[in-house]
Amino acid sequence: MAGNLRAFIAEFLGTFGWVFLAAGAVCTDAATRGSLGPIGVALAQGLAVAAVFGMLGRFSTGYFNPALTLALAAARRTDWGRAALSVGCQLLGAACAGLLLAQLFAAVLPPAEAPYLGTPLPTGLGFRAATLLEAVLTFFLALAALGGTGRSAAGRAVLVGAAAGAAALMAGPLTGAALNPARAFGPAVASGFWVEHYVYWFGPGAGAALAAFLTRFVFDKP
Repeated sequence: MAGNLRAFIAEFLGTFGWVFLAAGAVCTDAATRGSLGPIGVALAQGLAVAAVFGMLGRFSTGYFNPALTLALAAARRTDWGRAALSVGCQLLGAACAGLLLAQLFAAVLPPAEAPYLGTPLPTGLGFRAATLLEAVLTFFLALAALGGTGRSAAGRAVLVGAAAGAAALMAGPLTGAALNPARAFGPAVASGFWVEHYVYWFGPGAGAALAAFLTRFVFDKP
């Protein structure tokens, strides 16, 4: 019981940190008129993800990401009840992060105006292209998180952070490189901006599912 509680607290805190730091970098960049730039925002996301996995990854069973959690359940690497509770904790953590960003930046960035507290939005891409891009990027993020059964916690944190940072460098200006439904959900709750929100469930969900099945049936086989 204590182990389950610890895992759910880790999911809440880890997702809160991921969303708060990644979306917060977008808010800071907008509030300071581009002082971070796309490279700075991407670096912030990569470091945030690496830090979260490094600090809390050993307690997590859902990897702070509803897409990865549900993919693990679909691949029978965790049970559906535990996955549902993990997703609930992740979405709660994301919503709290978004609401805190709303309080911090309300005076300079009204939530109902761009960048909508860092809520990702496809720019210049249609629904299919944006969804496919998020799926491909999340696939490699999930491989970094799920693959390599003998990898150390520190090594996994570095790889996942590198995958998240590289994805943000490549696709940040196009889709926001959310790679995580909670990353889109938290700021959207606080800003009320839900335009094309489904992209950030369908894309990461498909990419994470493919990675989960490959790691279980191909890469983790002796």
